[in-house]
Amino acid sequence: MIPSFLAIPVLLCAAFLIPIAGVHKKKLVPYIAIVAVFISFISALLTISPLLTHADKVLTMQMGGWQAPYGITIVVDQFSLMIITLVTFVGFLAVIFSKEYIKYSKPEYYTLLCLLLAGLMGMAHSGDIFNLFVFLEITSLSSYALTAFYTEKKSCEASIKYLIMGAFATSLVLLGIAFTYGLTGTLNMADIAIAVNNNPSPTISIIIGLLLTGLALKCAIVPLHAWKPDVIEAAPIPVGAVFASVSTATCLYAIIRILYTVFDVHLTVIMLTAGAITMLTGAILAMQQDNILRLLAYSAISQVGYIMIAFATDTTSAIFHLFNVTIIEALLFFSIGALTINTKEASMTKLSAMNLNPHKIIPAAFLIGVLSNAGVPLLNGFSSKWLIYITTLETYPLITIAAVLTSALTLAYSLKAYYMIFRSTGHRAGGESKIDLAVFIPLILLIIICVYFGIFAAHGEFISQKIAGSLADNGIYIQAVLNR
Repeated sequence: MIPSFLAIPVLLCAAFLIPIAGVHKKKLVPYIAIVAVFISFISALLTISPLLTHADKVLTMQMGGWQAPYGITIVVDQFSLMIITLVTFVGFLAVIFSKEYIKYSKPEYYTLLCLLLAGLMGMAHSGDIFNLFVFLEITSLSSYALTAFYTEKKSCEASIKYLIMGAFATSLVLLGIAFTYGLTGTLNMADIAIAVNNNPSPTISIIIGLLLTGLALKCAIVPLHAWKPDVIEAAPIPVGAVFASVSTATCLYAIIRILYTVFDVHLTVIMLTAGAITMLTGAILAMQQDNILRLLAYSAISQVGYIMIAFATDTTSAIFHLFNVTIIEALLFFSIGALTINTKEASMTKLSAMNLNPHKIIPAAFLIGVLSNAGVPLLNGFSSKWLIYITTLETYPLITIAAVLTSALTLAYSLKAYYMIFRSTGHRAGGESKIDLAVFIPLILLIIICVYFGIFAAHGEFISQKIAGSLADNGIYIQAVLNR
C-alpha cells in the first residue's frame, strides 16, 4: 500500500459520512472534513520516505491483484508526490478556513469539498489515462456544484458556464483517450509510451491535440480562460483558493505527465507561444478589474503562462514556480477571505470606503502575497522567476522581456489593489478587529513558506532539480510500472 493512496478512500468516506452527521449533529460536519483532510496530508508526508529510499524513486501498486498493463495501476513518483502534498496541504488549510468562513455547518459544502480533493488526489495517483479522466470528472462535477453553492443568480450563471465549458473539455479528453485506445490497445500510461515509441503514427498528433486542448481549458490557458474569473468570483473564497492553486496545479501536472511520460514530446514552440500570450493577457486583464476576486483570477491565469514558458525551457524552474504559485495564490485568496469574512464584498472601490480595520496580519499577508506574485526579491516568487529569466534569456530573450514586463504589470495592479483595500482613509477609524484561529493559522503557515523559499531559494531549487530529474527520463517510470 502506498501511504498517500489512503487519502482517497478517507476523503470519500468523509464525503459519505458528512451528510449522515449533518442530519443529527451539524456541529460535527466541519470537524469530520478537517480530520479527513488532515489524515490525507499526513499520509502524503508518510510517502516521502519510502519514495526517496526506493531504488528507482517510483512507487507502484496494482489494484485487485491484476498486473500492469491489464489492471488499474497506482503510481507515485517525485513529481506526483509534490502535487499530492500540495493538494492535501492547501486542502487542509481550506477546510480549516471554511470553518470560520462558512458560518453554518452546511453538510453539502464539506461533502463537495472532500469530493473535489479526492478527485485531485486521484488524478495525481493515476497510472492510466482512463482513471485520470474518471477522477477529472469527479473533480469537475464537485467544482460545478461548489461554484453554485450560494444559489444566487451570479453563482448559478457561473456554474452553468463552467459546466458547459467543462463538459466540452472533458469530451475532448475522452475522445483523445478513445483514439489512444484504438491506436495502442491499452490505457496504461507506461504501456502507451512503449506502443507509441514502437509504432509512430500521424494519429498521435491528433490525440495530443485533443488531450491538451481539453486540459488547457481546465487550466484556463488563453484563449480558453473566459470561465475562470466568473467561477472564482461566484464560488466561496476557500473554494476559489483551491480552484486557483491546487486544482490548476493538478491539471498542469496532467498536461506534463501526458507530454513527458506518455508521448515523450515537449512542444517547445507551442508552450512558449501559449505561455507568453497567457502571461501577458492575464496581467493586462487584471489591471482593468475593480473586483478583487476577478483580479486574483486573472493574476492566477497570468502565472500559468510563466509555468508553461518554464516547462518549455527549463523543467527545474517550472516545477519550482508551480510550487510557489500554488502557495502564493492560496495566501492571496485566504487573506482576502479573512478581510471579507463578514461583508462578502469584493469590490475594491466599496472596500476602500468601509471601516473594516482588519487585524494587522491580514494586510501583511496580502502584501507578502502580491509582492511575491510580482517577483520581489527575498520572497519565493522571485526565487523561481529569477530562474525563468536566466534560462529564457540564453535562448529566447524576447520571452524574457515579456516575462519581466508582465512582472512589472503584476506589481502595478497588485500595489494598486493593496492601496485601495488597505490604505484608504476608511480604515483609519476604530480599533483593530480580532481574528479567529481558523483564519490565523492558514495565513501564518503560508507566509512562512513564502518567506522561507525566498530567503533559502537554494533549498527549493535543489528539490525542484530532483523532481525535474525524475521527469527527464520516462524510461524509469515505464520500467517501474511494467516491472521490466
